[in-house]
Amino acid sequence: MNLYAVARGKMRAFTNLKNRSLLSIYDPPPAYDSQPCNVIIFGETGVGKSSVVNLIAGDKRAKTSPDAGACTFASNPYHIVLQSNRPFCIWDTVGLNEPEISHDNYLRAVKQAYKLVKELERSGGVHLLLLCMRGRITKSVQQNYRLFAKVLCERKVPLCVVVTNLENELCMDEWWSANKEAFEQYSISADGHACITATPGVGDIFRDRYEESRERMCRLLLDAELKLSNEGWKKDMRTWLTDLLGKMTEMLPLRHRRAGHPTHQEIMEKLVNECGFSKRDATAIAASIGQIRDHTPGGDDGLA
Repeated sequence: MNLYAVARGKMRAFTNLKNRSLLSIYDPPPAYDSQPCNVIIFGETGVGKSSVVNLIAGDKRAKTSPDAGACTFASNPYHIVLQSNRPFCIWDTVGLNEPEISHDNYLRAVKQAYKLVKELERSGGVHLLLLCMRGRITKSVQQNYRLFAKVLCERKVPLCVVVTNLENELCMDEWWSANKEAFEQYSISADGHACITATPGVGDIFRDRYEESRERMCRLLLDAELKLSNEGWKKDMRTWLTDLLGKMTEMLPLRHRRAGHPTHQEIMEKLVNECGFSKRDATAIAASIGQIRDHTPGGDDGLA
């Protein structure tokens, strides 16, 4: 008998049992005595955001198919209970896959931004951000950080970094020791981190590291939850949406700020037809977006 294999199997069973004690997950959101801790996981397409959600859940709940054609702010909430006094709701977002926001992507983002902001405002605001990335800080990583940490949450929400795809590293944690200075170089402020793998590998070759990564993610959330206030950060929904869409114009290419940018009429029609605003309110919001944009570098032409 292979004693090593037996011992490894027992350790794996113990780890699975321990991890099951760390969490439970619900598909339809149950009724809670308190608001959930809202966590937004974001990052460029293909870094494993949905796989990280499934890692935490211990089950394949989040869809992991390619989301390159989906909208930046498209999101799905997953309700999870860890060993804490309140539940978590993890918002799995599509994120940016390009270093710039195009005219069409901006207009597509209006409806999903409205939906996300409305749900977050209703459910208590944002408590924590998770920046999910592979082992390199690309331009898209920087722009995703800018969009979610700076624009959506105005640098007022704690952020933790989750580095995936480290299953082949001799020691996953050593990645952070070797690369943490790069985050300071790119002005990415992290309140915590987890170096993990989000896949058990073909034939479960990375199963042990996968279970270790699950425990790391649960501990990251639990440790963060101890430092969080009961109320997440939020703004009045209309003000939040206006500021978000206005500041997003800063991320349009300069050529789109001068010509071909989203017009007052285009934004107003999106707000009326897809978000349910009255024409009067939509006109006021579109005008406010134009005012915000007028005060950004290269944006003095306003919304036509």
